[in-house]
Amino acid sequence: MTLGLNKHPTYIELLQAFPPRPIKTEKEMIATQKIIDSLIIRHRLN
Repeated sequence: MTLGLNKHPTYIELLQAFPPRPIKTEKEMIATQKIIDSLIIRHRLN
């Protein structure tokens, strides 16, 4: 699943690519966890 995030998205770009919403299925939970993991491993957050 490609979420359309570039290597250094801004907060607005993150919201556009992955808007906040309730997690209702395991598939949505996995996609959300992938986004969280990609943010955690960054050296510099903005």
